[in-house]
Amino acid sequence: MKALLWASIAMLLSQGRADAEPVSGSLLYGWCIAPAESVQSSFCLGFIMGVADMIVSQDLPLKVCIKGPSPLEIKDAVVKFMKEQPVEARHQGGTTIVYAGLRKSFPCPQ
Repeated sequence: MKALLWASIAMLLSQGRADAEPVSGSLLYGWCIAPAESVQSSFCLGFIMGVADMIVSQDLPLKVCIKGPSPLEIKDAVVKFMKEQPVEARHQGGTTIVYAGLRKSFPCPQ
């Protein structure tokens, strides 16, 4: 598992560009449906957890309450959300799609 993590980090660093575009919903979906042990699957998990961590750590009033589920459970919930959406919805940014999936899957109590 450590080898996969280091390979993922090396790949990300080697492909970084100053003019890189944000992750699209289509790209994120492709990462997320890749085989579980693939580098792409690791990118999916890292991206989703990065968005989730940003929401939780900044204490933003975004109506998402993530307490208790494991990172894989969070990823599975967002992937399930993406699969339920029409293909056209994937034109949105990856962050927007993850936020919508988190909000649906982990709403705060009213």
